[in-house]
Amino acid sequence: METNNKYTWDTTKFCTNQAEFDERVTKITSLVSQIAKYKGKLGQKESLREYLMLDDQLSDMLEAPFMWAHCATDVDVTDAKQNANQHKLEVLSSQIGQEQSFATPEILSQPDSFFDDIINDDQFLPWRQTFRILKQQKKHVLNDEQQKIVSALSPIMESFTKTFSSCVYGDIKFGKIMDSKGVEHELTNTNYQFVLEDPDRTLRKNATERYFEVHGHYLNTLTANLNAQVQRNTIMAKLYHYPTVFDSASSGLNIDRAFYDKFMVNVQPFFKLYKRFNDLRLKTIAKQYGIKDLKEYDAGLPIGKKLENISFEQALEKVKNALSILGKDYITQIERAVNERWIDVYPSANKFSGGYSSSIHGYSPVILLNWENSLDDVYTLAHELGHAIRHVYCGETGYREAPQTAMFVDETFSTTNQVLLYRYLVENEKNKDAKIYILSEYISNLLHYLSSVLDSKCEDYLYTKMLQNTPASKDEILEYTKSVYACIQSDIISERHSSVRTLVMFHYYSLPYYVWQYTCGILNANFIANNILKGDSAYVDKYLQFLSSGSMYPLDALKIVDIDYNTQDVFDAMRAELNMRIDQLEKLLNE
Repeated sequence: METNNKYTWDTTKFCTNQAEFDERVTKITSLVSQIAKYKGKLGQKESLREYLMLDDQLSDMLEAPFMWAHCATDVDVTDAKQNANQHKLEVLSSQIGQEQSFATPEILSQPDSFFDDIINDDQFLPWRQTFRILKQQKKHVLNDEQQKIVSALSPIMESFTKTFSSCVYGDIKFGKIMDSKGVEHELTNTNYQFVLEDPDRTLRKNATERYFEVHGHYLNTLTANLNAQVQRNTIMAKLYHYPTVFDSASSGLNIDRAFYDKFMVNVQPFFKLYKRFNDLRLKTIAKQYGIKDLKEYDAGLPIGKKLENISFEQALEKVKNALSILGKDYITQIERAVNERWIDVYPSANKFSGGYSSSIHGYSPVILLNWENSLDDVYTLAHELGHAIRHVYCGETGYREAPQTAMFVDETFSTTNQVLLYRYLVENEKNKDAKIYILSEYISNLLHYLSSVLDSKCEDYLYTKMLQNTPASKDEILEYTKSVYACIQSDIISERHSSVRTLVMFHYYSLPYYVWQYTCGILNANFIANNILKGDSAYVDKYLQFLSSGSMYPLDALKIVDIDYNTQDVFDAMRAELNMRIDQLEKLLNE
């Protein structure tokens, strides 16, 4: 594994050392006392603007040291000192929330005409979208005392996410497993999927058995913690006078349950294509590897010629070539990400698994990877760069709220990068077997994103049960998840693969009703990529405008790039792409 620090984060931009961290905490604490002087004055525009600027200042001062500590704990979730630093900031944030408890009720007590005046006043441009949303949420307000209580409880309310991370990424250890030659291999959350692609069938079988055996010891704990998180969100929704958690989660999006339900229906036909692809893929695996009796641990084998040993530097070149169609400045931002060390590249002991991009106002982003030299890593790099560069483009507005878009818009920026990369690789690969592999991965990735609605369906089940005051039991969760995923799974896949999924998914500890928005993101990305690849520079300009767009209602923002969910255009475009690509794969396999 690489140890050169050019492959690690430079987090000194957030904070340099513990002494500076402590000094910043002291400064924030001293500033908190200024909040109270605005109580009773937020109906006056001048005082309101001063208060909003103070609020932004506090956020800026709090976020940088928090990111410093957060980055450290994601590199090592067992780092006691940085975990303590995070806790200290969470307590401080809770104290600030208690001091500010008067603000939202006081603002929301103003008449609609006051909000209209603020929204149309250029002095309040940095907070315009915030006030649009606040105007809609006037009935979802707590009084001062209630808000103080909620703020005081916030560290406890966030504890279920930490418990999940500590359990799944810290406590759960799979140990070593043997291959067919008796050689031991360390199994981790990070390398499990790669082991399932290993040619050694004994290793794959042992990995599968160990993975589910070990998780089986924690299912009761994971069930209890997940239900606690669901109950927490349900209580909070009721407290703020929302009928359901969905209504609470979508309150700033200007979409309703009818939109969500219609969307879920429109996505269902894609699962027939999923079945078609799975059947083709499994048939090919049996032929390519000479396996007469396919088992669940065979289903992850790659078809065609797997692209391996792709260095980080090689991946960067592929990504830059694929995204060069977006212009020179976009490529410059990718080069900044490397040269300024935005990226922590390689896996290490106790490191948070997977990948993400995270950003705060006024600073360049950070990207976490767990590089294993695979093609999937190349896709993850392109995906997370999409998030990071979106933040950079939005940051040029100088407004804190500019990047704060709905998830299904935010995921559009990242998945557009992925789709452009896939198509570039498919079109430029000359080796037939390698092309089969890339094409199979591309189709699989599209279908994976589309199937995110199934995760959302499982999440919705959990919230429905909680509303009925009957939290789902472990067995109910396992059985329900298994039934939901039956529409895409082949007969050889054990029920364990689908059922355990709900209990080990981090998404459920993020924003409620977040995961379905990945599906919307891939639909948007496919539609946008179609238009970009037509070579129309005017459309590329539209996309860059979309990247730079400030905080807007999501359906309005999508109209910048000609996406309108009142039509079937995005669904038709995806259906055409999938059918064409599966046909292309089938033709290559039959040649």
